[in-house]
Amino acid sequence: MFKIEYIVLNYDKQGVDPTKYDFESSTYIFGKNTVGKTVMLKALDYVLGKSDFDITKYDGLEHIESVESKIIYDNAVIFIKRTNDNKYYYKLDEDDGYQIVDDKDYKYHISNLLSKGDTSFLKIFKSYANEDLTCRAFSIFNFADENRLGDLSNIFTRATNSEHLIRLKKLLTFIFNFSNVEQISKLTEELKIAEKEFEKYRDERINYNLCLNNINQNFLYLGLSLSDEISDMKNSFESYKKTYSRNKNNNKTYGDLSYLIKASHSLSEEIKYLRNLQIQVTKLSSRNDRARKLLSAFKEIAEQDEIYKKYVDSINLIISKNINDNDVLSVVNYSQTIKEIENKKQGIDLKINQLSRGLDKLDFEETLKRIGVIEESFRQIDTFKNIEKINQVEYRIKFLNQKIKELNRLFDDNLVAEFNFEILEMYKKLTATKFQCDDFNHPGFEIQFKPLNSSLSGLKNRNDKKDETIKEIYEPGSLARHTTWQILAYLVLLKVLVKHFNSLPFYRILVVDGLNQPFDLEPESYPQVFQLIQEEAKALGIQLFVTSTIDPNSAGAEYCINISKGFNEAHK
Repeated sequence: MFKIEYIVLNYDKQGVDPTKYDFESSTYIFGKNTVGKTVMLKALDYVLGKSDFDITKYDGLEHIESVESKIIYDNAVIFIKRTNDNKYYYKLDEDDGYQIVDDKDYKYHISNLLSKGDTSFLKIFKSYANEDLTCRAFSIFNFADENRLGDLSNIFTRATNSEHLIRLKKLLTFIFNFSNVEQISKLTEELKIAEKEFEKYRDERINYNLCLNNINQNFLYLGLSLSDEISDMKNSFESYKKTYSRNKNNNKTYGDLSYLIKASHSLSEEIKYLRNLQIQVTKLSSRNDRARKLLSAFKEIAEQDEIYKKYVDSINLIISKNINDNDVLSVVNYSQTIKEIENKKQGIDLKINQLSRGLDKLDFEETLKRIGVIEESFRQIDTFKNIEKINQVEYRIKFLNQKIKELNRLFDDNLVAEFNFEILEMYKKLTATKFQCDDFNHPGFEIQFKPLNSSLSGLKNRNDKKDETIKEIYEPGSLARHTTWQILAYLVLLKVLVKHFNSLPFYRILVVDGLNQPFDLEPESYPQVFQLIQEEAKALGIQLFVTSTIDPNSAGAEYCINISKGFNEAHK
C-alpha cells in the first residue's frame, strides 16, 4: 500500500502555529474559488521534489518557512522536509533528527523507497536514454492540471514545453516499446563509437569537401560536365586542357560559335520534324491496321458467295498494298534516330556553352586561374587516403540513425491493445452517463491511445463503398467526455506501470486539479465520473487527490478536506 500521510506547513511568522493536513487513500479538497485548493497541490508538489518552482514568489504560499510530509510504501517510510530557501532534509524514523542533503540525494532517497531498492529498470533506461531517472521524471503521469483538462491531443497536462515533451516521449517509448529498448541501446552505443571514429577524420572530410566544391564550381563556370566519379571528372578536365589555348583570332572563334549555333538550331528543327513524323506514322499505322482487319473480314464474306468472289482479288491487292505501306513505315526507328540527334545536339550545345563563357565572361588569365584551382584541388584530393573509410563510417552513422528512428516507432501492439482494452472497460462502467451511452450507441466504439504523440481518440465502425466495415475517427465535442477519457487514461497508465514496471520509482498518486470545471455544462454527469475515478484508483492502490467546488456529499467523496477558510494560515 502507498500513501502520502500528511503535509505540515511551518511558518516564519510569529504567532502562527504549524498547519497539518492529513490525507487518506482518496482526498477530496473542497472550497470555493480563490481559497487555496490549487495552492495546496502546489505545496504538496513542492515537498515531493518539484524543482522549477519558487515557493516564495507564489501568491498564497507566503510566510511558509518549510513543508514537511510523511510517505509510506508497504513496510517502509520516509519523512521529508523542504524549506523556502531550497534546503532539503529527510529521515527514516520519526524520532530521528532530519539530515540535510542536496536535491539530488533528496530525490534519490524518495526514489529508493518507491522502487524498493530495485534498480534493474533504471539501469536499462540509463543505457537506453543516457539519463538517470528519479521519482520526479514520472510526475508527468501523476498530475493533471486544471488548465489543460479535456485536451486529447496530448493528454498529459504537464508536457507543455520541448524539454517535457522530449522526456515524455522517452518515457512512453521505454514503456510501450520495451521489447526494442535493449536493441536501441546497443545501436545507440554503436552510433557513439562510429561518431567518435568519424571525429578522427572530420578535418580530412572538411578539406575533401572543400576541394570537391572548388572543382564543381569551376567545372560549372568552365562549362564542363559534373560527375559522381572523380576519375570521370579528371578525364574530362584533361581533355579540356588539351583543347584550351589562347586564340587571338576572335573572328574564327565567333565564326565557330555562329556555325555551332546554326547547327544546333538545325538539329532542333530536325528533331521536331522527326517527332511529328513519328506521331503521324503511329496514327497512320494504327488506321491501316484497322483497315486491314476490316478488309480481311470483307474477304471472308466475299469468299462465301459466288456472286462476290470476283471482288476477292481486288481486296487481296488492297491488303497487300496496306502491308507494304506498313513495312515501309516501320523501316525507320524514329525513337533511336531522335535519340542519336539529341546526343549530337547536346555535344554541340556544350561546345556553344564553353565558347560563350570564354567570349562573354572569362579572359585568358581568369581561365588559367580556374584551371590552376582545379589542378590543385585534384592534387589535394589524391593526398586524402581515408576517404573510402570515411564514406563507410558516414554510411554506418546514417544507417544507425535511421534504424534507431524506426525502432523508436515500433511500439508494442500487445501493450497498446491492453491499454485500449483497460480504458474501454473502465468507461463501460459509466452506464448512467448520457455521453457514455451516446458513445456506445455507435457500432464498434473504441478509445484509442497513441503513445507516439500521447493522444487519445475515439473510433467507430463505418461501411465503405464496398460495404466492408472499417474504423473511422470519432471525436464528439464534449469537454466533460474528453476529460473523463483523459483521467481514465492517467489511471490506466498507472495501472500499466504497476503491473509491468512496478520497480520504477513513480509516485502511486493521481492529482486532478479542478475536476468539476469541464462539467459546467453537464453537471449531472460529474458525481458519476468522480465516483468511478475514486473506485478505480482505490482498486489500483493509487492515492487520489481531487480539488473541486462541488459539494463533497453530492459528489460522493469518501474523505474531504474543506479549506473554505483558506489553506495558508499566514496568508493575508
